[in-house]
Amino acid sequence: MQTSDYVETTCLSRSCRAAVIKLASATSDATLILDATPTKMTAWVHEDGEVCRRRREVCPQTHAGIRLDVYTDHHATCPDAASWRRTRAAAR
Repeated sequence: MQTSDYVETTCLSRSCRAAVIKLASATSDATLILDATPTKMTAWVHEDGEVCRRRREVCPQTHAGIRLDVYTDHHATCPDAASWRRTRAAAR
């Protein structure tokens, strides 16, 4: 899949009726289901544009904080997620 094939659809979750975004994965044939409302996150970035992977307190480089919109997988936040899980016996 190429980035030009990017398709996004806004709809409601089948179980909890929350607004979700369905979008095709860039790395596989899977469809991602994300919460429609993003959360804010701060990422620490070095002067060269690399995201810092260490704690800012112990990293010797200069940092800049940037605010990002992060979309959470709906399966992690859905109140009805347990009803969609299969048991081990059903998965066999």
